[in-house]
Parts: sequence; C-alpha cells; structure tokens
Amino acid sequence: MIVRGVLLAICVMAAAACGSTTDGTGGTGGGRSGSAGVGGDGGAAANGGAGGMAGSGGVGGAEVCESSLLCGTPAVCCEVGEECFAGSCVPTCASGIRCGDDGSVCCADGDVCLAGACATPGIACTDSFDCPEGDFCEPTLDQCLPQPTGPLCELRPESVTFEPTIEWHWEGWSEDDRYRHVQSTPAIADVDADGKPEVVTVAYRGTSNNMLVMLNGEDGSENLMIPDSRYNVRWGTGAALGNMDADVELEIVFMTQDRRLVVIEHDGTEKWTADVSGGGKQGYPALANLDEDPDAEVLIGAKWFDNDGTLIEDKGWLGCNGEWCMTAAADFNGDGRLDIVGGNRVYEADGTLLWENSSAPDGFVAVADMTQDGRPDLVSISSGNARVLDGVDGTVVFGPVPIPGAGTGGAPTVADFDGDCRPEFAAAGRGFYAVYDLDCTGNPVPLAFCATGRSDGILWSVPVQDLSSSVTGSSVFDFEGDGKAEVVYNDECHLYVLAGEDGAELLKLENSSRTAAEYPLVVDVDADGNSEFIVPANDDQIGRDGCAVGTHGLISFGDSNDKWVRTRRVWNQHTYHVTNVEASGAIPVTENDSWAGDGLNNYRQNVQGEGVFNAPDLAVAGLSVNTSSCPSAIRIQAQIANTGSLGVEAGVPVGFYQGSPPDGALLGFQQTSVALLPGQSETLTIDFTPESADIGPWDFYVTVDDEAAGLSLALECGEDNNQGSVGAARCVVVQ
Repeated sequence: MIVRGVLLAICVMAAAACGSTTDGTGGTGGGRSGSAGVGGDGGAAANGGAGGMAGSGGVGGAEVCESSLLCGTPAVCCEVGEECFAGSCVPTCASGIRCGDDGSVCCADGDVCLAGACATPGIACTDSFDCPEGDFCEPTLDQCLPQPTGPLCELRPESVTFEPTIEWHWEGWSEDDRYRHVQSTPAIADVDADGKPEVVTVAYRGTSNNMLVMLNGEDGSENLMIPDSRYNVRWGTGAALGNMDADVELEIVFMTQDRRLVVIEHDGTEKWTADVSGGGKQGYPALANLDEDPDAEVLIGAKWFDNDGTLIEDKGWLGCNGEWCMTAAADFNGDGRLDIVGGNRVYEADGTLLWENSSAPDGFVAVADMTQDGRPDLVSISSGNARVLDGVDGTVVFGPVPIPGAGTGGAPTVADFDGDCRPEFAAAGRGFYAVYDLDCTGNPVPLAFCATGRSDGILWSVPVQDLSSSVTGSSVFDFEGDGKAEVVYNDECHLYVLAGEDGAELLKLENSSRTAAEYPLVVDVDADGNSEFIVPANDDQIGRDGCAVGTHGLISFGDSNDKWVRTRRVWNQHTYHVTNVEASGAIPVTENDSWAGDGLNNYRQNVQGEGVFNAPDLAVAGLSVNTSSCPSAIRIQAQIANTGSLGVEAGVPVGFYQGSPPDGALLGFQQTSVALLPGQSETLTIDFTPESADIGPWDFYVTVDDEAAGLSLALECGEDNNQGSVGAARCVVVQ
C-alpha cells in the first residue's frame, strides 16, 4: 500500500510559565501529558487570574513538556520515549522499521516492511534468478525477498518511446585503431568478480587479423586487450564466459584462426587449448555442465571437452547453417542431464544418439516448448527454411516454411511477440525479418492467436538488407514489460527495434555491418539497474553494401528517459537463455528447464524475473518541532520514509524551507545517510535561528527528493507525497 505524505500544521507555544489565555481566561492546559493545552498569557485576574498556570502536561513550559517534542494538529506534547509519526505521538520504534497501514507495527531489526507486512531478507543475490521461485532480488540489500501479491508500490511504464542515447562507444584499440571493426556477438558477465560486468568481443583490422577485447561495461574503457600476435581469434566468431573452476573469476573461451579452442583465465593466463580443426566450419563455443561434477564443460559444434581440456566426444560439427555453428544444450529426455543439440539431432552427454531426423538438415537452433505440451521442442533455421521438431523423436511439427526473401537464415529467437501468452519464434533472412507463429496455419486461422490472419506460418515480416551472409541473428526484449517482446536487429546498414505484435518500426538508426552470425543484445551492462542494448559495428564493406553512413566498434545505448524495464547483468554466450548461467557467471550444476519456468519459455531473450516493477516511494512520514532550545532556536525534524517496495541508496536530498510552498526561503539541504529499505525511515534535522526579538509565528516545510538540490530520484511511485509542512510555529518569550 502506498502511504502518502502527511501534512502537519503545528502550533508551537514554548515558555517558562505562561499566564492566562489571550482573552484573559485562565488556562488549565489540561488533557494528557503532552496535550496542546496552553496556559494564559497574563490575562486579568478577574477572568482567570494573573498568569494562570499551565495545567499538568500542558505546553506551559519546557519543564512540563519533558520531551520538548510537539506533534500533530492540534499540537500535543509527546511523552518521553515517543516519536511523531503520521501526525500522532507513538511509541518509538527502535528498529526504525514501521509497518502496517497506520505504521503501528514495529518490525524486528533486520527486517523490512514490504507491502504492509514485515519480511525477513533471504539469501544473497545479484538478480531474481538467484532467488527461490516467487522471490525477487532487492538491489539495495542484494538479498532475496518474497514478491508480494496484491496492491503494492509499482512503477510500470505507460508508454515507451525509443529515444536511445549513446552511453559509451568503443571506437577501436587505443594502441592501434586499425583494430576497430566488430563483427562478433559480445559476451557479457562479471569476469573479474568486481561486481561490474565486462564485455568480451573480437575486433579486427582485416578478417585475418582478429584480437580479443575485454571492456569495462560501465564506461567502455579497455580492460584486457590480447593482440592477434598472441591469439588470432577466428573471424566472425566470439567468446563464451563462465566459471570453470573453484575461483570466483570467470574463464573466457574462444576459437582461433588456426582452429584451436582456447580457454584463458580472467587475466589472460592460458588454461588449455584443444584442436577443433576439420570440416571447414567455425563457431561460437558454449558452456554447460554435462556431468555430476561442479565444473562446466565446453561445447563447440558436436565436440565437447571436460573442464581440463580432455576431449569427451567428437561428433564433428553440429548446430551449423552454412559456415557458422552454434551448439546448444538442453535436457530433452528428462533424465536431469543436459543433451547436446543440433538442428536435426540430439546426443546424450555420453555420446549416445538420442534421436536424429535425417530428412531435415542441420541448422541454427533454439529450444522452447513451442507446442505447449510441457516438453521441449527444437526450433531450427537451416538452408532457407524454418522448422520446429518435436523434442521427443525429432518429428517435424511445423514447416518447413521458406524464409521470406530467401537467404540462409540467422539464429532464431523465441518469445511471446504478440502478447497472446503463446510462444513464437523469429529469424532474419536475406531480404526480410520474419516472426513465425504455429497458430498462423490452418483453415480457418485462429485470429485470437494470429491477429494478422496469415496462414503461411508467418505472423509478420518486414524488409531488411542482408545480401552478404544472410545469417545475421537478433535478440528480443520486452522493453515495456507489457508481455509483448520487441525485436532488436542489425542488418548491413541499420539497427532496428521492431514491435513484436506487427513488426512496426520503433527505431531505425544508421549502423553498418558486413554481417556474419552476430546480433545486438539487451543487458544491464553497467549494473546501474537500467537496461541497455549493446551493438557491434564495422564499416569495411559499406561501399559494397551501399550504406549511407559507416560506423565501427561497440556501442552501448541506454534509454534517455530511463523507462525501459530493468534486466539481468549477464549474457554469456551466443546460445544464451536465462537458465544457462547464474548472475555471477557460474554455470549451474543442474540447469533448470528454460521452457518450464514462469516467463522463461524463450531463447536469446533477456528477462527480469520477479519484482521488475517494484519501486521506491519517498515520503515525509513525520514532521515535528523540537522546542528545547527556545527561544534561541527551533529544531525542525523531518522523518523521511521509504513507503515503497524497493530500496533507495543513501544520498536522497531533503530541502528545509521557511515560508509556504512553493515560495519559501531555503534554510538548507540535508541528505539521507543510510540506505532506506522498504518501510525504513531516517530523521533529518535542521536548526532555525530567529532574528533578534522575533518570536514568530513561522511556517516551515520540507521537501524530500528535492529537485532543487540537483539530485532528484527520477523514478518512484508518486511525487505527490514528497512534502510536509508545519505552520504557525512560534516561541513565546516570557518577560
């Protein structure tokens, strides 16, 4: 429940021993100790006696109001051990964590108040996929909390306009900017275990001169740069990242020009190499745990190696569409162990052929439950056609559907593109990008699940240009969190963001590539809680491709309006799916089925997990005046609370003003000194020193998340609860 800010109007009367009321009637100041009763100010004896004494507990003098704390409207003097909360004197909450609709519940120290109830934080986490099902990762705590149900503080983008800004642009190696072209899907994870992601890619000056590049995800600065004189990385391929041993840093895996598979430590130290020559193919490696030990194995094509480089099986090349190969792993037979997956066959980890469809060609793959029978299916793009094969026996259950505009076809993505709660898949070709829908078949076509009404197996297609390789990939992301995934795709000349439901062009930017099997991707690359998309670029063939503008390097785009929903900090390999890697870069000992989890029936799509819309909400939960220093000073006390469902880091600005909003005179700024978790508050103070002989009255107000300080928190549930006022405060001086 969102608790709105409390606006208080407190009349403060502090004096040593006040006399009669202003009309001469003797005051008693009666009521409870701390009531707002005020003794007279020296009225006639006949009308109450000279200086009628303040009644017990009145505000007749500082010695009577022992706490010197006045609160509420009308003002009362709180008892010692009480505090002012929501305009009332209430017992002090030692933990500072009030909860319940009225703040009457005091949570235990270490708990948080989440959606009106006390909650105990769980295990450490980086994202929600580190947490038990149903929990979310609270980013201020870096601990798991149960995702509440019912009304809670959420921030959902009402509409998203794609107005990206370049957050950083790596334009080439600082020591030799000829190495400025990138044609590799980047791999992103916290390689050096410093809490921030790194970006690993391949840069070339010519297709035979390719160096490994590791950049700081926060600003694109160079971290580990390995020239081609040491490792000449295979052109048109990229790296995989993951933890393959007992330390906390990650390993980097890639293929070289002379067709070696190389594994290096985070600092470039070589762990092992292996021969992967033969067959004239090249590919992106993948990491997966194929056995019972805790260390990951390496797959490339249909060759897989133990974590020490020992060859386990060699079945040639797999997951290939033309020259390039991308191997995937998934549990197809339900035995709890991953199988090695290609476009037309599946092997168990011991090399046993699980099934093969010899009538279908090999191809680029994705794994998802396309038929919604609870079992995995195989999406295959191969030789100009799209297919879906049943995961049990390899029977073709959809297709072949020719790729519009011809072309070999790029790696497929799987997502709910149109918001019908059913999966679709997409791939690019030579002249079109298309979304394929198993519902877009039959007679009649079920319009409830195929809104475009096409019956050729295609939901929609839009023109693109990939006249060279025609194997360029894409990724998908639900930027709005509305259940409809958008497409992020780059052809030879342009970067596109396309609406998932109909292919409408949401963004088109000049960005050139000679194209291979690379694709842009969406990730929180700088760990700032916001999503970015990372885009490779090269301009050595723009004349051939007819591009108006040439670009090169690696570019991180962020949302200029900070409205894209947040996502994970990791995208560790070309066949990325959420369950294949933990946020730390660890490869799961037992990988959860990606098609079975809530919101996870997708492939090459980054997602959010629980709590994606949880948001903070800053409010003035209590405003009081301490009169202990009257008449020389008045202390204004503002209790700043986070009444939302997500924590806020320290440093929130709070402005104290004299006068009435919005035209008051600034007394000064204070900043919160601690992180404000859900339900937590902090009291900030400032002293007001009156002019000589000035006894008021004065008006004061306080603004939290004060934009005038230049430090405003951009995203919170409401902006209408950020102010509290105290009016007609005065200090009566007895002569």
